[in-house]
Amino acid sequence: MSVAKYYSRVVVLHCCAILLLLGSVLSGLRLALSAGRGDFFSAFNAYLPQGGMHGLHVSLGFAWCVLALIFVYHHWHAPARAASSTLAETWNRCLIHFARYLFLSLLILGGVLYFGGSAALDGWVLLLHRYFAYSAFVYLIVHALSQVIYSPWLQVRAILLPKLKVVRLVGWTFWLAVSLAAVLWLGSAWIMPYLTPQLRIANLALDQEIVIDGLANESAWQSAPLHIVKTLNIGANAAETPVTVQGLRQGEVVYFRFSWPDTTPSLQHLPLVKTAQGWRIEQTGLLRNDETQFYEDKFAVMFARAPDAAGAGSMLLGSQPLTGHAANRTGRGYHAAQGALLDVWHWKSVRNHGTNQLDDSHFAAAYPEVPGEIRYTAGYKSDPLQSGGYSENWAWPSNGIVTPKRLPRDPAQLARFQAAKPNDPQLVWGMSWYETLPYSSAADQYPVGTRMPSVLWTTMFEGDRGDVRAMASWHKGVWTLEAVRGIKTESPFDLALNEGLFMWVAVFDHQQTQHSYHLRPLQLHFEDQS
Repeated sequence: MSVAKYYSRVVVLHCCAILLLLGSVLSGLRLALSAGRGDFFSAFNAYLPQGGMHGLHVSLGFAWCVLALIFVYHHWHAPARAASSTLAETWNRCLIHFARYLFLSLLILGGVLYFGGSAALDGWVLLLHRYFAYSAFVYLIVHALSQVIYSPWLQVRAILLPKLKVVRLVGWTFWLAVSLAAVLWLGSAWIMPYLTPQLRIANLALDQEIVIDGLANESAWQSAPLHIVKTLNIGANAAETPVTVQGLRQGEVVYFRFSWPDTTPSLQHLPLVKTAQGWRIEQTGLLRNDETQFYEDKFAVMFARAPDAAGAGSMLLGSQPLTGHAANRTGRGYHAAQGALLDVWHWKSVRNHGTNQLDDSHFAAAYPEVPGEIRYTAGYKSDPLQSGGYSENWAWPSNGIVTPKRLPRDPAQLARFQAAKPNDPQLVWGMSWYETLPYSSAADQYPVGTRMPSVLWTTMFEGDRGDVRAMASWHKGVWTLEAVRGIKTESPFDLALNEGLFMWVAVFDHQQTQHSYHLRPLQLHFEDQS
């Protein structure tokens, strides 16, 4: 290969690498900010890309793999060069060696994160990947400055201001790398179901009984196969929350058992407190949809027919990831399906208490906004409800004074809440609708400082929203949730629990919207039913 041809290719590969690096850093910063781990870069929030960043970031990783192979081939066929011991040459060689190991490490760490999970090694892999990425961006700046200082101007200009012919070649090479990466990505999507960890669901004899009580003390659970999913927390919480998942099939019914560690059960949900001016909601972030203190524990399960990373691509990041829709108040983003509907089971420790059910929900394409709605949730909706469920004990949330919808029939009902210990596992902050009366100022003679639950339970869900029976219990630092549903339902918002369906789980540790997550799903595998 001639020297001129070699350096033309150097220019092309450098330009492609710069484009990929910028795309990787910008999408990576969006991921870090949305996970509460990039506050230092929050000033650039408005300039970062938004939307399905997980898929983009992973596809750029595949493009890096393609470009790395091209670099190796190019280096292997480089023309012989005379050795030089000048300071400039020595410095550039050191930078090049550093870059090789840095980018190789980034690719390896990225592969570990993708195939081993975001919480690999208790989050240390993700931490290393992030700081190596920052180092790569710093390297880009140092390398550019070094070339300006030590290299001839014609060589620098060739990279910074390439000729039109080279620009076209850069474009073709870049799109070739992206196209090959897309082929690899599609190929991985085809092969991924065969590489996805399986949740083996054992058979349960028809004469055996599973009581949905959250205790999971039946012998069938002791022998059922289990799988531990390491979910990564966001924000300031610990690095990971491991979730143990088991399944049993009994004819046309499937039982699931989920358990996860939680040192303190959170059974409060936005209590009301009486002040000299009236009742106020105890909250620190409710109006921005980010309450993290006075909130119940929750758990979510999602099913999809596709194994795409990050909940089948349903995580859309940024303050306004959906063009033409309302901005997200938390700045982290929305959930919305990018194709087929996704089935979501949402258990809430206070609002679902005593109903023996969870909220059957779904992710669809982003719904239109409803004028006057309290919170826009994009593609996340509960399944249709005919009657039953629960209600908040106010008409509209506010930082100021709110008027409760109802007061207890007997004021003594509130006595147990006044001296309650924090995180008391025996005290659930809710009241039955039928033990209350419509609010009246005459009946509101409660002293300042009185605390009252804001959740009003009515009856069990009637309709699609009540398709899943469930109950949970907390014991010695562990939540256990049992759930059961028919393999098929009549609801168009449910997915059949068939062989090969993909599953994700998420833990909400007294968080309104912040939850743990994992990139790659489990795949349901039913043992032979014969």
